[in-house]
Amino acid sequence: MDVTTAALERYQRERLDAKKAPATVNRETHALRRAFNVAAHQTPPLFPKHLVPYFPSLPVDNIRSGFFERAEVERLLQHIADDASGISSPGASARACARARSRG
Repeated sequence: MDVTTAALERYQRERLDAKKAPATVNRETHALRRAFNVAAHQTPPLFPKHLVPYFPSLPVDNIRSGFFERAEVERLLQHIADDASGISSPGASARACARARSRG
């Protein structure tokens, strides 16, 4: 099977018809594009760079929602700090482990 831009566009249509999200289809075709490019950049090349097809991308409209506002993050961090007052920091834990190893 030849991988051509027309074949890639046909694949995209088939995946969309199968109710896959445009972002999912883009990730699939981007992975294939990456494989072609890695093969083309090997020494010696495993695939001729001039034969790597154009990989079209589908438009994606998936604006993320649910992000915290700054004041919400600060309240959350304060709440975590209050709840974690008995827990040491990762740096303190690493130092304690290093001391234990040096003794043993």
